[in-house]
Amino acid sequence: MTVTYTSKVATTTWFDCFIKLLLRWKGSIYKLIWLDVLCFLVLYYVLNFVYRFALNREQKRIFEELAAYCNNFGNLIPVSFVLGFYVTLVANRWWSQFQAIPFPDNLALLVSASIKRQDGKSKLIMRTIVRHVCFCFAYTLTLISPRVKRHYSSLDDFVDTGLLLKEEKEILDDLSQNYPEHMQYWLSLSWAANLVTRARHEGFIQSDPVVVAILTEINNFRTKCSTLLDYDWISVPLVYTQVVTLAVYSYFLIALFGRQWTEKTAAEYTDLYFPLLTLFEFIFYMGWLKVAEVLINPFGEDDEDFDVLWMIQRHMKVCYLIVDKMHHEHPKLVETHSWDGILQYLADGNIAPVPSTAKIKSTKSFGAGDRKRSSTDGTSKVEKRDSWYKKAHGVTIDDSELNSVETDKDESLSLKIDDVAKSSTSGIHDFEKLKEKRKNLIMQKTKVLSEEINNADKINGLYQPLIGRNKTIQKVAAI
Repeated sequence: MTVTYTSKVATTTWFDCFIKLLLRWKGSIYKLIWLDVLCFLVLYYVLNFVYRFALNREQKRIFEELAAYCNNFGNLIPVSFVLGFYVTLVANRWWSQFQAIPFPDNLALLVSASIKRQDGKSKLIMRTIVRHVCFCFAYTLTLISPRVKRHYSSLDDFVDTGLLLKEEKEILDDLSQNYPEHMQYWLSLSWAANLVTRARHEGFIQSDPVVVAILTEINNFRTKCSTLLDYDWISVPLVYTQVVTLAVYSYFLIALFGRQWTEKTAAEYTDLYFPLLTLFEFIFYMGWLKVAEVLINPFGEDDEDFDVLWMIQRHMKVCYLIVDKMHHEHPKLVETHSWDGILQYLADGNIAPVPSTAKIKSTKSFGAGDRKRSSTDGTSKVEKRDSWYKKAHGVTIDDSELNSVETDKDESLSLKIDDVAKSSTSGIHDFEKLKEKRKNLIMQKTKVLSEEINNADKINGLYQPLIGRNKTIQKVAAI
């Protein structure tokens, strides 16, 4: 069973959030590498004592040259690079295998909700369907987990636990003898699917879509069981595991010589009699390798392996509880809190989350000058068209301000709306009067433009720009 510690680190403290986890033994790094650390220290001190007390001058010189060579070239082994990729691969594979473990809860709920009757045969059909599904899960685990295989060493053990009947065992034995090359984990799911179809024909299930939903859940269950078998069949490439293991052990075998204190290095390094930093390096790298060793097969008996025996029992109990004890059972319908009562109960002072951009203020202003330019000289196509029409007909129009309309034909038609703005700044605060005055000016301007359009009607339909302006002014006047 995996070691759970999430409740211990639910709230971060200033010092001991992760520190207190270092004091645990089950599933810890100390439990995995204490024997390796002991062997490393024993070999280190054996070489150290041999150098100090058992070698003569010439032999010490050879030992010093060997130690210098190992120290200089031992770091060429890419331990962290190879080990990092390997552990990442194994950890992702470990989590994917857990996600592939099937749970029959959805299937049991569908079966219980689909069969409306409550007679003895209805319950027998439901129990048989979920029993076949649970047997498929348990039988699949016997093919990949040594722990489950020892618990269910033969089909007779399944008969003893109630997952299999004697008649069903005989069918499985017969198929295993006739077709030994095929695993028979899927056979019980075939029985369950056929039983669902029979229940539909006999009227226990009322609609075909419900049958499709149940069969889909059975197929999904089979797919996940097949995925578990695929993970057991296709392992991490052996050569990858060998390379990583050789890299780590050869690195520290070289370190046994390269990290020794010698008289030649006495001027540079102090004799500490204990390889403290080398020991830390050994713990980190060897612990990293042990992580991969623990996670590479999560169906064993390590502390971080999945408790699959508990899962088998759990699936049986939950499925039988759903289809037997809780079939068409629910609490009575009673009135609870009203909407106002629920709101009052939920109003506990919790602060609603605030969007991350709520406090950001916009500093960019948009105006008439932000129109996109489409030509190289900075003039838009609309402005070029208006300029051409002004030159052809003597009309002056300002889009951005709606400021004035002037013609060279009649100066009396020249209107100025700027006067309205000036009067407003000089003390006229009556908004209704100002609005009425502005409306009258715009209506006069519309009349002027209408006359210009009528005059331009004779010039090959080139009055379209003014029609658009006229509509724009009418919209403004409606404000």
